[in-house]
Amino acid sequence: MRDEDYIARHSLKDKLAFLGMALASGLLMVLFLTQSGSLFVACLLGGIGLFSAVWGYTFFVASVRFSSEVIQVKVPPFVDYSKPYADIKTLKTQRGNLKVGFAGGKSLSLPAGLGDAKKIASILESKTDVIPQDSRWGR
Repeated sequence: MRDEDYIARHSLKDKLAFLGMALASGLLMVLFLTQSGSLFVACLLGGIGLFSAVWGYTFFVASVRFSSEVIQVKVPPFVDYSKPYADIKTLKTQRGNLKVGFAGGKSLSLPAGLGDAKKIASILESKTDVIPQDSRWGR
């Protein structure tokens, strides 16, 4: 990693809040499971728990690196994707999220809280000529 690289990750505060909510919902799921005894409820809660575990994993380990030449997305060991800034065709803001569209139809959605929004905006302004579009109200 060079000095000019910026790595966007969720903050420790956000990770701790997520962990607290996950523990509370896990305890509720155990309570419902022990009180119900139904196979349907067990399968439903198992599916919800699996979805939450996968989502939590990506929340904790996902990172986006903004280097001098490329944007690189990593969710080890599943995703390692990079594109040069020259391939950026669209930038859209959507209720706190930023959606970066690349040539070839691929896109990258950066959720609110993943890194410093001002720092990411300044990097994208300096590396690309694409003007951001505001699509909060379906425009």
